[in-house]
Amino acid sequence: RKLIKKHALKHDVVYVDFSGGKDSLVILDLVRKSLHPSKFKVLLIDKTILLPGTIEHVKRICEEWGLDLIIVSRRDVDGRDFDYFVKKWVFPRRIHCLWCWDELTLKVLKWLGNDKTVLHITGIRKYESRYRKLFYKVPYHRHNKAHFFVLHPILYWTKKDRDLYLKKNKLERHVISHYSLLGRSGCFYCPFVTSIKYYLRLYKYYPKCFLKILDWERSMLKGGSALWKPGYGKIYISKIYSLIQYYGEEVLFRKTEKELLQRLL
Repeated sequence: RKLIKKHALKHDVVYVDFSGGKDSLVILDLVRKSLHPSKFKVLLIDKTILLPGTIEHVKRICEEWGLDLIIVSRRDVDGRDFDYFVKKWVFPRRIHCLWCWDELTLKVLKWLGNDKTVLHITGIRKYESRYRKLFYKVPYHRHNKAHFFVLHPILYWTKKDRDLYLKKNKLERHVISHYSLLGRSGCFYCPFVTSIKYYLRLYKYYPKCFLKILDWERSMLKGGSALWKPGYGKIYISKIYSLIQYYGEEVLFRKTEKELLQRLL
């Protein structure tokens, strides 16, 4: 909280990036306990592929806590969305071709303002993934692409730290139901999610989202796959769909990830 107060005072505009996930829920609670509601705004970037119910969940929390919420997407900038770019460039690839971040998040953030007066407070934790551990070094810095400042107050927290905070501050009732159903929140498609079982759960609970990914994949003339798993290469959603149609998701749920991969490759 001292870190939040210290750096927020340096900036005229403060956004708290809130997606409804566990990490961003912790950050939003910390910020609202550190700053007066008039000193910041809650920001949700809609990549146009959010899981169903996410926007409603975010609105409900902000309304309950009396916080100003701004929801923006690339559509607000120039009318383009994930559907437009995935048909143009095929699916984003991990790290070396992550156009979904550049086109659907970064350009929206720059559109909102990218001078020294703007600060974005995020819920990023470096121990969440190997990539984040390598990339994120300090809690406060100037974004080298967008030219605004960012603050990651819980950068060094572990998953255990986060879950303990949620429990001690009685925030568990505010955790979005996607975690219990899918094990994650946010976008229904993400190049960093390569778990076959995630897509089995997506088909079970949100079949329209699964079938939308399948439609994108089938529309690609170059045969682009929705997934790319290190050590295995292309994983096609169409093959996962064929397995589901043949065996049923309940049978497949009893298989290990390795067994599922063997059936797909």
